[in-house]
Amino acid sequence: VAVVRGQKLALAAINNGAVITVPVGTEISVNLAAWVSPPYSWTTVTSDNPQTIRARTASQETGSSAASFTAVATGTAILSATNNPNCLDCGPPSEHWQVTLHVVSRG
Repeated sequence: VAVVRGQKLALAAINNGAVITVPVGTEISVNLAAWVSPPYSWTTVTSDNPQTIRARTASQETGSSAASFTAVATGTAILSATNNPNCLDCGPPSEHWQVTLHVVSRG
């Protein structure tokens, strides 16, 4: 379960499908670890509403994906990524990961 601690929120694969409310100014980190059997690779984590949740950094390494974002305005945004197999016949189809974030003013 994702927990907002102060102004920070850490997300991982286990948070797939979560709907979370955070205040403006929250720093959000996402770390999606690579699957090794069969080999999969995560795409870059993106925000569908950069006016609400703005990307700061994004990186990919050995199938993993990491990104950081800031909640900059009230509204709703979806963070998402896809975990794709590294070969055509090596395992189940791609997995979609997403978290919906509702950003509210600090009260």
